[in-house]
Amino acid sequence: MLCLLAFAGCNSYDAQKNKLSVFADIFPIYDFTRSVAKDKINLSMAIPPGAEPHHFEFRTRNIIEIQNLDIFFYCGLVNPKINKLAKTLNNKVLVIDVCLDTKTIHYGDLRFASHKHPSYRTSGIDPHVWLDFDNAVMIAEKIKTALIKVDVKNKKIYTENAEKLKQSISDISNQYNEVLPYCKEKDIIHLGHFSFGYIAKKFNFNYMPVQGFSPVSETSAKEIIKIIKYITKNKTKYVFTDSFFNPKLAETIKRESASEILVLNPMGAIAKKDFSSGKNYSTISRENLDVLSKGMRCRK
Repeated sequence: MLCLLAFAGCNSYDAQKNKLSVFADIFPIYDFTRSVAKDKINLSMAIPPGAEPHHFEFRTRNIIEIQNLDIFFYCGLVNPKINKLAKTLNNKVLVIDVCLDTKTIHYGDLRFASHKHPSYRTSGIDPHVWLDFDNAVMIAEKIKTALIKVDVKNKKIYTENAEKLKQSISDISNQYNEVLPYCKEKDIIHLGHFSFGYIAKKFNFNYMPVQGFSPVSETSAKEIIKIIKYITKNKTKYVFTDSFFNPKLAETIKRESASEILVLNPMGAIAKKDFSSGKNYSTISRENLDVLSKGMRCRK
């Protein structure tokens, strides 16, 4: 059972079926949780499909509902306000920051396609830790451990499902390793915010995200001109974007630079149509690989 806290109230406990009531803040955490728990819990997701997670605001009634849950899974790197919220919850709720202790990278650790680009910065952590597959496995393990702690009678089911999820993540990682080291292009020009740093770092790509950290920041006309000149000068055939970047600006860049736009999905949020069609971490990861393989002209 999925309940979107942003839209409607949720019953915190199903007395008839005796299920745990569990909350996940963003889509990757929600998806890992449903993979591990299946139908053994009532699962809620705070940030609804189509919403932007970095600046999501909880309403008072959402906070009241969270207080009545059994487990609260969240990623404290994505939205600092959720970190503050987690500290206010009562002791009855098991609160787990599943991104705590994951391997993180700083923006200054990356090789940028252009150090003169206005969005370049040397501080800050890339919060999209689930795009590193070792981190994804760690998150799955934390979710399993927490579920068992509160619901030990279903330990076997949670353990088996977690192992299947971790194997699926490992398979995806192997697929990336078979393709991305063998690419002709090395520049990821991303019409979006810092979100693919982990992939760029692992496979030694040069990275140019035009929006900096925030997906809702405005890109100035001056910056757009610089981007177009860079793409044209380097004869870049493929440019990447994501669902949060202004589609009109993307079309302008495509037209003026004679490049092709390809869409990547950082998975911090999920589009309504993708959620409705049943896409998950595995399917989106493989779609991202196909897009990167085409854009970076990789050997398959």
